[in-house]
Amino acid sequence: MPLEATHIKFALDLKSKYQVQNLEKYLSGTIYPDSRYISKIERILTHGELDDISTNKNQDFQNGWEAHLLCDKICNQVINETLPELFIGIGPPGQGTEQWIIKSAIKGIIDMEIYREFNPNPYLAMVDYFISPNGESAEIIKEYNQIIKEMYFGKKEITIRDIGEMWLKFSGEPETIEKINTKTEQLMKNKIIKTKINSLYGEIVKRCLYD
Repeated sequence: MPLEATHIKFALDLKSKYQVQNLEKYLSGTIYPDSRYISKIERILTHGELDDISTNKNQDFQNGWEAHLLCDKICNQVINETLPELFIGIGPPGQGTEQWIIKSAIKGIIDMEIYREFNPNPYLAMVDYFISPNGESAEIIKEYNQIIKEMYFGKKEITIRDIGEMWLKFSGEPETIEKINTKTEQLMKNKIIKTKINSLYGEIVKRCLYD
């Protein structure tokens, strides 16, 4: 998954496309899907097909949710096309697999780079709005929202350590998280790869707005 600063920026970049009326509901919708890491509900319930989403006609929340899924989809396409050399001989995707670890590292680098130029702090209070499309408890959603706030609020930069701490709260799998951290460090040391990664977000937005 792209991390949440990426999702917030992407949602804002697509705001005019969705004709957003209530920004609070829209941004809450766009970070909602990854609450599954805390609620432990099936991924298909938060990351299914766009046409399957229904949130009781809460249009701005739903549009934010759709923006999240669109960002996920196009991000994976662009990574595969831009960095195919990283996936030669790698097995199929799936949480915890080698492919998932590589893509998680890439998405973390994207988020760190986005945070250098984009400050999500003014928008973090907006995520306090929530609904529970899949029957999640208010406590679960609040816990998830608080993790996102702690990840970003008031920081000058986002580090590998910050991202690792977030993943630990999400999954509680230290060995897998350490693999993500190690892969992130490796990719950041490769100037060619790092330059390609830094180009990914612009391509994602381009495809969603203009293609």
